[in-house]
Amino acid sequence: MKGIGDKVWDRLIWNSQHNRMGWGGNAGIVDGINEEELNRFLIKVEWLHTELKALNPKTIWEIGTNYGSWSWLLYNTLEEFHLLTCDIVEGSREEIGFINEYYQKENVEFFHQSSEAFLKGRSGADLVWMDGNHEEEWVKREILWIEATKAPIVWIDDWSWWEIRKGVEESGTNYKLDRMSPNGDVAIMRLEGVSQ
Repeated sequence: MKGIGDKVWDRLIWNSQHNRMGWGGNAGIVDGINEEELNRFLIKVEWLHTELKALNPKTIWEIGTNYGSWSWLLYNTLEEFHLLTCDIVEGSREEIGFINEYYQKENVEFFHQSSEAFLKGRSGADLVWMDGNHEEEWVKREILWIEATKAPIVWIDDWSWWEIRKGVEESGTNYKLDRMSPNGDVAIMRLEGVSQ
């Protein structure tokens, strides 16, 4: 896959190894604190790459920008896309600025907001990548805020965490599990009654 080994990749790996929990979260989808862990994440990245190419979404939202690994993946997978990404950590803005500048495009737009503030009143996403607050009660509310936007598809990272699964399952959402990544770490959810 292209992008592995470029300057953005190197920066993501550096942040993963040196500042992994610095912003109160993990390092995102590119997370390699050691070789074994990196190899596990590379399998996940390849799967996401393949799924994204097949779906080819144009308007994408991300909950939980962190160091910008989702942005890196989109730039190295899709020809045309517009990503709106939010995080409560202002430092994510600098990471997104670096990524946009490196790829000499402005496909990614950062919002220094909570997911609640970001999602309120929005519509029009083809896909939402959910990788923000992992606390069960927050997840319950967040999936319902996403549902209110009528986004047809949500991909939920860290599905293997019981807090995430329980939060979604007990939320009463109309999103239904379509399938999971081979390692069970990502869930693809589809909204019942809404066409793609």
